[in-house]
Amino acid sequence: MKRLKSIYLLFILMIWSAGSNLAQNPKWEKVAPGVWKTSLGTPDEYNLLKAAGSTPLLSGLDKMSQPGFPLSLDKITFSINEGQVALRFPLQKEEQIFGFGLNFQTIFQRGKVLELHVDHYGGKDNGRTHAPVPFYVSDLRMALMPYFYSEFARYHFEGTPPFRAMYLEPGFSIRRAEQSGSADLNENPYAEAVRKEIKDQYMAGGNLLVAPMFIGQTSRKVVLPEGKWFDFYTGKLAGEGEVITVEPGLAIIPVFVKDGALIPMMKPRLRAPKAGETIDLEIRHYGTKDGIYRLYDDDGETFDYEKGAFSWRELKFEGLPNGKFKTGISRAEPGKPDNLGKISWIMMPGAEETENSN
Repeated sequence: MKRLKSIYLLFILMIWSAGSNLAQNPKWEKVAPGVWKTSLGTPDEYNLLKAAGSTPLLSGLDKMSQPGFPLSLDKITFSINEGQVALRFPLQKEEQIFGFGLNFQTIFQRGKVLELHVDHYGGKDNGRTHAPVPFYVSDLRMALMPYFYSEFARYHFEGTPPFRAMYLEPGFSIRRAEQSGSADLNENPYAEAVRKEIKDQYMAGGNLLVAPMFIGQTSRKVVLPEGKWFDFYTGKLAGEGEVITVEPGLAIIPVFVKDGALIPMMKPRLRAPKAGETIDLEIRHYGTKDGIYRLYDDDGETFDYEKGAFSWRELKFEGLPNGKFKTGISRAEPGKPDNLGKISWIMMPGAEETENSN
């Protein structure tokens, strides 16, 4: 199975031997919201999923938005000639296909002629058998470990992807934008921006919107879904259901936070916490709404979570009429992991801060 992460959603492409060299339109099957699959040729009865004996957990995706197929079906064609597969997608001149999964030494696949590898990599990690995954090695990533650890736990237990396309975020829809007016740039710039910018911004967990900068860029557009969104670094209002332009500089990744979000963070460090090590947390609240967040905790090293050795701690933030706020965190169940040390609560943009011990 090979993965094609293209302009809007996630596509699953399964290529099999066939003899036809005529251009054909693939038949796409909806696997889950935002995930589409097609098979080229005749698939074998025995495949990797059957060999692994695993079934995808789709319950998390089923709770998300239900976007339709994002491209014109008649413009996607393929042909197979003497074992060689040609696949054509409708792209604009400046657009790219990322992570096609045939040769992983590069994630830029447009115009490539690639050889399919199905063997092991002979003990050498030359990049050809690993899917390309965008990532940032930074203090910010380490500081957000409590947040991402919780989001990946949700992925494991509930099936909600920690990183997902914007089409799966409620309030982010090309169809909604087009219904509000013409798709012409001058008459309805939101609809036009959604079409262009959706391919390179994404949700990281349920509360963070990431809009990375690329080589040569000094500014970029960001399409914000419905509701208020706040700058991660400053806590200031960035916009509300609109298109904004940002100029963050070279050292900052543009990140925006949903109204009412609670973001658990810790001091950046070079390694993950050891089993039994207590960690001090900084809980940031963004926006004007009250917030609730479920924080995951286990020993961080073993597979004991499979035996129930984990805990979910509920974080609460409530704004008060006098401008102050009330916070709380649920206790760990008896016998469950409890690795939290001092908890600091910050109302972004940092006007107030309180501390309490776990």
